[in-house]
Amino acid sequence: MHQEQVPYEVAWFWQKEIVREKKAQIEKEGDCTDTLIILQHPSVYTLGTASTEGNLKFDMKNAPFNIYRTERGGEVTYHGPGQVFY
Repeated sequence: MHQEQVPYEVAWFWQKEIVREKKAQIEKEGDCTDTLIILQHPSVYTLGTASTEGNLKFDMKNAPFNIYRTERGGEVTYHGPGQVFY
């Protein structure tokens, strides 16, 4: 568990690395252990593969927070400090 905020890019990199490791573990062993990452990062918006800029409530060139296009599905999602997802 991280006490300080972790930049979104760093957390995203960790997630992709863990997925890569899990895939390798499954190929080798047929199964893998679970991983839970608990952290906070500065406010960002993510745009999933199904997102459209038309759903933004602001001009993308003048966004209040950094915006990241991700390989995950979904639309526009706000992520910020203090959020807990279950």
